[in-house]
Amino acid sequence: MTPCVWAAGGVVERQTPEGLRIAVVHRTLYEDRDGQPGDWVLPKGKMEPGETLEEAALREVEEETGCTAQLAGPSYLTEYSVGGMRKLVSFFRMEFIAEAGEFDSSEVAQVVWLTPADALEQLTYETERQVVRDAYPGLLIRTSSSR
Repeated sequence: MTPCVWAAGGVVERQTPEGLRIAVVHRTLYEDRDGQPGDWVLPKGKMEPGETLEEAALREVEEETGCTAQLAGPSYLTEYSVGGMRKLVSFFRMEFIAEAGEFDSSEVAQVVWLTPADALEQLTYETERQVVRDAYPGLLIRTSSSR
């Protein structure tokens, strides 16, 4: 039986004068799909002992974005393998509350707020692009064939 790791994160929404934006973080610990240092992801991380998925998601969002958020909708489950380990990640729809301080710069180089369409372009992994498509099914989202 393949070992399983649970993680949780957020699709964090923020209303700006320019419209809806979601948080995307640039992590420096990994490589992107082109082999360059860093990857662009939705904020997420592993659960700590005794945490619920919701608690882990809220904690990870604050650690990786420097923002507080509240749960605001359904969760989306992704599954993939890393180093022979099965990883399950539950992403919760969240609403931005406030800037809470600095993000964890040992893991995150940058936090950007993008439209869902721009997030699809920026995110490194297809599993997370699918989470964005599932979270915003009613939005007209650009694809490479519609440019």
